[in-house]
Amino acid sequence: MVKYGVGDHLALIVKLPLKLKAAQDKHKLNTLEKESKNMFREKSNFMVRKKSSCVLLKNVPLQPEIKNSGSNKHHYHPILQQFPQTIQISVVMKRFVIFQDLEQVSYKEAWQYQQKLFDRAVEVKRHNRKHTEQLEQQHHLLFCEHPPVYTLGRKGKLDHLLLDEKGLADEGIEFFKINRGGDITYHGPGQLVAYPIFDLDHFFTDVHRYVRTLEEVVIRSLSDFGIEGQREKGYTGVWLAETDNKPKRKICAIGVHLSRWVSMHGFALNVNSNLSHFNHIVPCGIAAEDKTVTSMEKELGREVNMNEVKAAVKEQFSTLFELEYATTESQ
Repeated sequence: MVKYGVGDHLALIVKLPLKLKAAQDKHKLNTLEKESKNMFREKSNFMVRKKSSCVLLKNVPLQPEIKNSGSNKHHYHPILQQFPQTIQISVVMKRFVIFQDLEQVSYKEAWQYQQKLFDRAVEVKRHNRKHTEQLEQQHHLLFCEHPPVYTLGRKGKLDHLLLDEKGLADEGIEFFKINRGGDITYHGPGQLVAYPIFDLDHFFTDVHRYVRTLEEVVIRSLSDFGIEGQREKGYTGVWLAETDNKPKRKICAIGVHLSRWVSMHGFALNVNSNLSHFNHIVPCGIAAEDKTVTSMEKELGREVNMNEVKAAVKEQFSTLFELEYATTESQ
């Protein structure tokens, strides 16, 4: 069961009977708009949108008594009592996520920032379990690119790094052991890294579904550029199918960490990446000769606009996780 808490909002789609005449329709729409605005006039982010024969009431704040009420949550919302029974109301749950594009940032700095947001989310959960007065939970989505760096997951093998300290220094590549899942991977310029710090109690508490949804975000985003991504049985991430002259190619690596159903780390999508840096590791611990790595640039034969990729990925996050973006916080 999804837990709806402080900070979650509803989108109510109010549809009028199709048989109403135009004048009655317009009057009813105006009445609903006025009543809705009056009811939530203290909420600056509450909006009413009129279109055709329906009203979309966005960002309706949840009431405390609705928390954990499950599928019957809309029965408890006071706004529904204002509408006649002849009016059809669809209720859609929306979570607000704070989006930040950190652009170019060192791995260490981004990791520390992730950890700060993660720790706060966990602390809010602890507080809310112990106290009647509930704190607002925050969800974050971070985009960034890193200078060249190798990261090794908690169960990864160090011998999958094929460079010693001198070799790393000569190549100008950093190295970190971190607390995500997965083995060793590379981050660098031209690669889009996405870090969702979500309290999955507000989405769904299923690790497998979470990873599959991240993969789907990338698969759908790639399709916007004419690239057909897919899953590979037995592996995480997003792959491209084998062709007559190309082996199976991994275009996106995924590694996450979850504690108390709060997520951190995420995925790395090769857009215009320097693929030669993958030659110094066993990527994701996969040494099979029939598998390699690739990038959008390599597949399309041209440099890809990173801002267009970011826009596509951001949109798919919104669609698949049923979220809306809140005002960006400063770091």
